[in-house]
Amino acid sequence: MNPTAAHPMYASVRDEQATVDERTTVRMLHGSYGRFAAMIATSTAIMFVLMYSLVYRPGHVWFADTRFLMALYMGAMMTMVMLTFMLGMYRNKALNGAVFGGATIVFVVARIQDPRVRELADSIIAAQNREIREMEALIRELEQR
Repeated sequence: MNPTAAHPMYASVRDEQATVDERTTVRMLHGSYGRFAAMIATSTAIMFVLMYSLVYRPGHVWFADTRFLMALYMGAMMTMVMLTFMLGMYRNKALNGAVFGGATIVFVVARIQDPRVRELADSIIAAQNREIREMEALIRELEQR
């Protein structure tokens, strides 16, 4: 044991250090909503950018509402999942309700409104489903050889 640890002269240093440690522990156990929001916003932006990693040519890169909405969907779902797992750290029930409510609104608002766009999206989905079935048939045929 450190012989100076019990000395009264060091008591104020020990008390000050204990206070700093307690404040740090409280900050760690009770999450910062600002940091949580920054984490979600950063992750959502990264997901949006990563969606362009599958583009075949740089000339095919242009802003797409669908990618933006998908990034918002993923960010909203990530918000709900992460906050649910960390409710012990985020104890303000009103703020938690607002966060869950805001994430839910993303799912309600982010829908295709224009009937022409909806029709086009449905035809693209149908074509992709046909192509997937065709690819699966080719794979089965090749596996039987």
